Amino acid sequence: MELIIGGILITQKTIIEIATTVDAGIVEGAPNRTLESAILIMGRKKFRRLPITKLGKIRGILTVTDIIRAISEKGLPEAFDETISDWMTDTPRTILSSTTVIEASKIMSKENFGSLLIVEPEDPEMLSGIVTERDILRLYRNDDWENLKLSDIPKDLLTKGLVKVNYKETLQNAIKLMYTHHTRRVLNVDDTGKLIGILSANDITTLCSKEREEINENPNFLKSLTTHFVGSKDILTTTMDISLKEAVEIMCENNIGSLPILENNDIIGLISERTIVHIIAKQ
Repeated sequence: MELIIGGILITQKTIIEIATTVDAGIVEGAPNRTLESAILIMGRKKFRRLPITKLGKIRGILTVTDIIRAISEKGLPEAFDETISDWMTDTPRTILSSTTVIEASKIMSKENFGSLLIVEPEDPEMLSGIVTERDILRLYRNDDWENLKLSDIPKDLLTKGLVKVNYKETLQNAIKLMYTHHTRRVLNVDDTGKLIGILSANDITTLCSKEREEINENPNFLKSLTTHFVGSKDILTTTMDISLKEAVEIMCENNIGSLPILENNDIIGLISERTIVHIIAKQ
């Protein structure tokens, strides 16, 4: 089905109007620093991505997905000693500050990016800002989506990236699942399949930043913790009969990146920031 959303005033906004800019104090990393230094920044500030620069020039971008990949392949504490340049994306997608929100959404949807780095035409290597899925979500939170139900959204958009794991599974195995399925979160379920929590990549970077001394001393740290112990227990869920506007409001008000969708306590889908960007890109 064709999804028509967004008013002309919003669709004509340029990306720099909603982005985090260098002038606003964007946090950057350096390519020769250790992954541990990046994890400390991202874990404490709950960032999902970190632009990597040298003298203001873009050298790459490091995301929580990159960190999950490093931990999955190298383990902990070994991953701490890796350098950022070994794991970052060294050719990040950039856009001009004059790019419209709709154009940026189409790029993010088509190329499967959660963020885009912003540059100016006079110096395409100099970082000007960064725009994320959440920035776009917040822009559209007041849009007129009351008539669009979650049940109207193509099912493949609501099941993509839906990964469930038993709550007793070790953190180490959950990280490997995230890496294998290219997802930033797994849903914790009990022995009956009932949803009881969510483990996100942010939970893992936050844990690593808080417990780095323990991790350095205990090579079995990841095996000693369960996904339920580390993940969030107070979770918000929704059903297929609410509107997209209501779902966006819940996500924005609670500063969360996704909402599991339930039917008779069974998990049937997940609406996320990435889903919203895909929907916006279709107009």
